[in-house]
Amino acid sequence: MISISALAPFAIISSLLLVILVLSADIYYRHKKANRDSVPDLNGEELYKKADSPPLYFIHGPAVLFGKPESVIKSKNRYFVVESKKGPGPRVLPPWYENLFGFYFILIEKTMDIHDAHGVVKFEDGKVMHIKNTHMLRRRVLHAVDEIVTCRQHAAYNNLSRNHTSSTRCRQCRARGICDSVIE
Repeated sequence: MISISALAPFAIISSLLLVILVLSADIYYRHKKANRDSVPDLNGEELYKKADSPPLYFIHGPAVLFGKPESVIKSKNRYFVVESKKGPGPRVLPPWYENLFGFYFILIEKTMDIHDAHGVVKFEDGKVMHIKNTHMLRRRVLHAVDEIVTCRQHAAYNNLSRNHTSSTRCRQCRARGICDSVIE
């Protein structure tokens, strides 16, 4: 026969496992509810629309940076940079989305004077993912720009230049409106 004192460690372990299970379930459901409730209301004022607007651009050192986010929306005194993507949403957002939105955050900050935009990626399957606008993200993007500028300066120093002689490529370039080397 097993004594009650011999079962005590098992009872304690079972109780602890039960507590951990209940807390884990509580945290999981709170997280799911927070994510479900955090889908922003994007029915506000559209401040910028890719289809109707010229590219946003600014000068960073010797580089002219330009881009066209899909839309910038102001809703309930919050600003959102929104991109819609085809296909199902991934489980984890690939890092290039972060870099793209970091670039958009910088563009919007410099051109529209909006300093606290939030990134939202919407997928066809209804999945919505968020990208935080952080100082570290913007710094990482500007560091990458500086690296590109350094590489291009090195290429120019070594007589390696970009082909700027094709009028067909020039007509298709998105920087055409602000470029000082347009080929007619």
